Amino acid sequence: MQMYVIFKNNCSFFLTSDPSDTGRSNCFHWENCDPELYLNSCETERKTYYIYYKDLEKLFEEFKKKFVQVNAAGGLVLNENQELLMIFRNGIWDLPKGKVEKNEQIEAAALREVEEECGLEGVFIKDFAGLTYHLYEMEGNQYFKTSHWYTMGVKDPDQKLIPQTEEGISRAVWKGKEQLDEVFKNTYPNIKWLINKVLITEAKG
Repeated sequence: MQMYVIFKNNCSFFLTSDPSDTGRSNCFHWENCDPELYLNSCETERKTYYIYYKDLEKLFEEFKKKFVQVNAAGGLVLNENQELLMIFRNGIWDLPKGKVEKNEQIEAAALREVEEECGLEGVFIKDFAGLTYHLYEMEGNQYFKTSHWYTMGVKDPDQKLIPQTEEGISRAVWKGKEQLDEVFKNTYPNIKWLINKVLITEAKG
C-alpha cells in the first residue's frame, strides 16, 4: 500500500492509511497527533514514526499545511561508466539540487542546479526519478521541502568538474556503485533512500 515518507535529520515519518500499521507501538492517529512533539526529538535521536489516517491524500495535505512550502529540483547524473555524480556540501555527501526559482519550470531548475553546482555543460534529462520530502528549520520557521528528482546524462562526461564553492560545495566527483557504501555513512537519509530506490532497487527489478 502506498505511503509517504518524510525525513527530518535522522527521523523518518511514514504517513499511512493502512489499518495494519496502527498496531505498531510507534504509530499515532492523526486526529490525536501534534507533529511538533515529535519533531523536537529529531534533533538528537534517530526515530521512526507512523502517522495514520484513513484518507492518505488528505493526511498528506493536512501534514504539509503545518509548514512553509519549498520546492527544489536536482538530478542523479550517470556517466558512461554508470558512475553517479555526487557533491560534498558542508561536510556531507549530497546530490546536486537547489531551490526552484519563481516562475521557473521544475525541469529547467533541475538542469540549472546540476550545471551550476558542478560546473558542467550539456546535461540532459532522461527520466523523472521521483520525489523526496524533508523538514528543516531555519530562522525560527519550519519548512517542508519537496525535491523533484530526474535521472540525467551528460554529453561530455570528461569535462572537468568545478564545485560551486560559494554554495558550500568543496568537491564534485563521480562515484561508482562500489563506493556508495562509504557515501551512505555520511549523507542524508532522504538521499540514501533515493539512491537505493532509483539505482539499486529499481535496477534489480
